[in-house]
Amino acid sequence: MRKFYLPALAALAALSFCTPADAKQGAPLACSVDAPNVSCVMNQLDDPRALAFGPQGTLFVAEAGSGAAPCRGGGFNCYGHTGAVSRLWHGEQARVVTGLPSLAFALGASARGPHGILIWSGPGTQPSALGGEGALVSIGLEMTSAARNAAGRGDMGRLVNVPMDTLLAPPSQLCPACWTSVLDIAGGFDPGHESDPYNMLLEKGPGADDDTVLLIDSSRNALLRIDTQGAISSMATFPSRPQRVTDAVPTSIARGPDGEYYVGEFVGIPFQTTATATRQPANIYRVSADPPHDVSVLIGGFNAIIAIAFHGEDLYVLQHWSSFASSNLKDGRLIRIACHDRPLVCDGPRETVIDNLDVPTALLIGRGAIYISHHGATPAFTSQTSPPQHLGEVLRIPLDDEPEESDD
Repeated sequence: MRKFYLPALAALAALSFCTPADAKQGAPLACSVDAPNVSCVMNQLDDPRALAFGPQGTLFVAEAGSGAAPCRGGGFNCYGHTGAVSRLWHGEQARVVTGLPSLAFALGASARGPHGILIWSGPGTQPSALGGEGALVSIGLEMTSAARNAAGRGDMGRLVNVPMDTLLAPPSQLCPACWTSVLDIAGGFDPGHESDPYNMLLEKGPGADDDTVLLIDSSRNALLRIDTQGAISSMATFPSRPQRVTDAVPTSIARGPDGEYYVGEFVGIPFQTTATATRQPANIYRVSADPPHDVSVLIGGFNAIIAIAFHGEDLYVLQHWSSFASSNLKDGRLIRIACHDRPLVCDGPRETVIDNLDVPTALLIGRGAIYISHHGATPAFTSQTSPPQHLGEVLRIPLDDEPEESDD
């Protein structure tokens, strides 16, 4: 049984979209969310996941894709190369990377593919196994490296480097195939265990050669550290079935205002409370920034945490869904909690910023706003013969206490 499942609706009503060019001309993008102060800044995406700010006012989003197109048969077997990275720059949306691996359920639901993205400064004085300046993109998997290779999916479970000149290429000079697989996460660390590389965070060292990547591996219930030479080590682990009835399935990492690391868990099977099974509440864990990186619970009582972020002293928690009675509802929710003190205490009231979201998958705060990847695990097709729907969006919610940054 799979322990990490991004639920999807069997069918969705078709939506009409304007093109990115329309947005550049000043027309608002079509958006499936009708709420005060909420707009769409990107749409027509395929299972959008992590978001990252880039240089010169750019915003990037990893797209997990839709597996194969079309995909026949059942199970988690729809493998193709529909993963991508899209860019928003000066109001214009473009796919700057395509052809990344993607694995999905039937009809392109709940894809594994490009999950995480971070802007990478590249090597310092020494060559780096992670490649030059640009972006690092984590490619999901959710199986062992041996099973991956036997199934002919050897390009999954890896880290990909996208050069900076590809990320910032003019619209007339895009090079979507200009990316390189630089590190095998699934096969390069504890290969006998199932791996699903997910979100990442850059840890700055005293020098560029000391920078490291912190990577959440959802299937391994682990926080991994990757140095510039590609060496992978375990920084922290989270509860698995030996400790409780289900796995932690960590999905998200953020550095807190106190300098410590915080990790949100999705929680695995069971996905809802039934007469015979009880859904476990999801926690946010504190991981000490100093060795031996002790793990403790900061706060609990959530459901299906898919992303967390701090803004000042406030903690934002994005729930993929919120009801313990079902995992198939449009009830994703963004929650804000006031925190204080050192060690950090988050005991403020749980304020709902926005709810009734359809499987949101990522959260980014900055440049005067909150950004959310929306429709991040929905089916790409309504039938085996229909064209893909490209339902994914990036929502924007302005922040009153932070000025917007210029695109210049």
